[in-house]
Amino acid sequence: MTFMNDGHKRLIDYIEDLIINEKVKIGDRLPSERELSSILDISRGSVRTGLTVLEAIGVVSNRPGSGNYIAGYFDHNLVQIMTMMYVLDDMSMRDIWGFRYAAELQAVMRAPQNITEGQKKLLKSYVGILINSDDETERTYADKMIHQTIVEASGNRLVIANYLALSKMLDKFVRQVRQSVGRGSAEEYDRFQHTHEELARAVCIGDYDLAKKALDVHQSFVINNIGE
Repeated sequence: MTFMNDGHKRLIDYIEDLIINEKVKIGDRLPSERELSSILDISRGSVRTGLTVLEAIGVVSNRPGSGNYIAGYFDHNLVQIMTMMYVLDDMSMRDIWGFRYAAELQAVMRAPQNITEGQKKLLKSYVGILINSDDETERTYADKMIHQTIVEASGNRLVIANYLALSKMLDKFVRQVRQSVGRGSAEEYDRFQHTHEELARAVCIGDYDLAKKALDVHQSFVINNIGE
């Protein structure tokens, strides 16, 4: 069974072509349903259904009484789609952590140029909780938010969506990794803790090499403590 008939596909392909060739941008009004029907030689019903699909994924926004506009509300939908894709592909936990590392590596390349003073303060606060709190639940939350704040500081919507999709799957394993590291020596646990501090500091001062080094150390801890 085909999800869309030829009319739906032609409408979606047409809008995609307009976007790719920069003939429309976010906020631009699309031709009316009647005009689209005439341009593409398809039924009004096919136009309407195609626009509904595009609206559902965040490409188009319908404004009653005004028309359809290019929206760009992708973020939430993209996270959902990518999360389900990763789950359905039955990826191994090591692969998922590897993809998260790749997203974070892209983030530390971009964050120094885009990070705000507010995000720097957040990082400092989360590092303080991670290092000083005696509550492992608080530490786990701070751990997660250090990484997430750095990714958000990249300002890249695709990197952020990819990371959030992966993190949805990994949230339950972060505590397991931390517990596994904690069962080792006190020195190793302290090193793991301070790796987050080094990562946050490097991003805040714009030192990519130092940030990558800290990220690599963190990834080594993860791989060595997630099991098979």
